[in-house]
Amino acid sequence: MPPMPPMPPARPSPARPGTRRGPRGVSLIESLVVIALVALLASLAGPGFVALLEQWRVHQASDHLQSTLSFARTEALKRGGDVVIAKTGNGNGCTTANGDTAWGCGWSVFYDGNQNRLQDACQTASTPNECTLLAVPAPNRVSITLAKSTGVLTVDRWGLVDNGGEKSMVFELFPQDASMDSPRALKLCLAVGGFARRVKGSEACAG
Repeated sequence: MPPMPPMPPARPSPARPGTRRGPRGVSLIESLVVIALVALLASLAGPGFVALLEQWRVHQASDHLQSTLSFARTEALKRGGDVVIAKTGNGNGCTTANGDTAWGCGWSVFYDGNQNRLQDACQTASTPNECTLLAVPAPNRVSITLAKSTGVLTVDRWGLVDNGGEKSMVFELFPQDASMDSPRALKLCLAVGGFARRVKGSEACAG
């Protein structure tokens, strides 16, 4: 039996009158409507997004501070005291550490071997040494203040934090260019025993 002849290729059906072929473009009016809707949504979401971002930054800075206090207390218990938390001064683009009470440019933790409340040169070959145990960079656009601070906190062998003779203290955190009146402000309350808890800026630490 001879082979079957190949089938002819299918021909595209002709377009019906009145129909358009190919992708349909977007009209100018439709584009303007979309742009107007995007602008409206942006204007509504803008202030709320900024507030949410500020709140997240303050909470993050509070978490870093609380974890630093816990870390320093653990190191002091392990080393028999003489652990220091020292604020970082202005620098590297940060300007929120004016004065000893301002902690907005970050902080570090070190073992104070000679008990002079200053970090001496790091000698890695020596044991113990005063090399940095923990360094926390400046929080992003957050101001932090600690009343009566001299720029350093000491932690003794029992894990008690001392702020120039004060065993209890209150860190105040709020968005940069704002104040403690901001609804995003927080307080980190450190009790005499070393327990830290966070409350709203408008609340008191006692209780």
